[in-house]
Amino acid sequence: MKKTLLGIMCLFLTLGAFVGCAKKEEKQKIERTITVKELGLTYETPKKWMEYQESNIYPVTIKGENTFAEVVYGYITDENMERLNSGEESSIRDCLNNICEIIVAKTENFKNGSLDSLLGEYNYSEEISEQGEYSYYIAYGHKEALSTLTGDDLTKYDEILEGVPALASSVHTEAFDDTLLSAKEDVYAKTISFDTTALEGAQVDSTIFANYDLTILNFSGTYTYPESDEFAVLQEVYETVKKNPEQINVISAIIDTPAPEAEAIALKAKNDAGAEFLTIKLDTTLANWVTKNLKGVPSTVFVDSNGQIVGEILEGTKSAETYIEEMNTRLEEVKNR
Repeated sequence: MKKTLLGIMCLFLTLGAFVGCAKKEEKQKIERTITVKELGLTYETPKKWMEYQESNIYPVTIKGENTFAEVVYGYITDENMERLNSGEESSIRDCLNNICEIIVAKTENFKNGSLDSLLGEYNYSEEISEQGEYSYYIAYGHKEALSTLTGDDLTKYDEILEGVPALASSVHTEAFDDTLLSAKEDVYAKTISFDTTALEGAQVDSTIFANYDLTILNFSGTYTYPESDEFAVLQEVYETVKKNPEQINVISAIIDTPAPEAEAIALKAKNDAGAEFLTIKLDTTLANWVTKNLKGVPSTVFVDSNGQIVGEILEGTKSAETYIEEMNTRLEEVKNR
């Protein structure tokens, strides 16, 4: 069954669990009460989970063929966490072993067998609520996870699994507006977020956008070098914006990083071009956005101070003059909002 990540996964960033990036380096207070208004859903994560929520439990929200949304909690091994943090793996979903999920779908889809395959992935499933034409089911004890995890990971998984009935009993639902989810998806697709490192090693995150009215964010890959080299052209643009009284910035993102060979090629190309602007590696959040939204590289987006994309994605190699012309057009759009 094809599944896609939804924008409401970003809600978990403020609810005590990290979804936006793979790193879990800083401890924070665990908020056990979770509310997802787009689904009319409130519940509490179990006390049994608290020691694992900073290390092994990841929430994501996805959409399948016959579901409105699925709030999935997955177990991530220390090994897979290292793969995410190192850039060896960029897909959170591919690293997760499902623990449980709250499935929200049209009641008719549960009754007509459309969701039998999904429910059959788990040892246990039951209906927990109903609102209008939607039903809420909880499914837990993923058969594949139970058959593939071993040793300490299986022990932890089993302990986490014991808390699911408490989660199920805490679920409260209310009527919801089923158009809100699509609106949230649109916002997510048009928002750029990252917490990563610059090519030279400094830490940087997307709060940098707040310092500028507009940021030109260019995506390229080292596998097109030297046939395609964006650094020299972008440096021309950067020289122009430095003279511009408006607050405009230029950032480039190298999509085949982090990886030592790609980083070395990108750094050489940047130095050869005398480029002075910020160049970043991709973290998991930005890599997922690239996968979902870019048809190829080079591609360029223009981002406002809130990280929202202004206008359409600019595809292909462009001249400095074109970038500057587009920059001025997007800047006017920001001013006129």
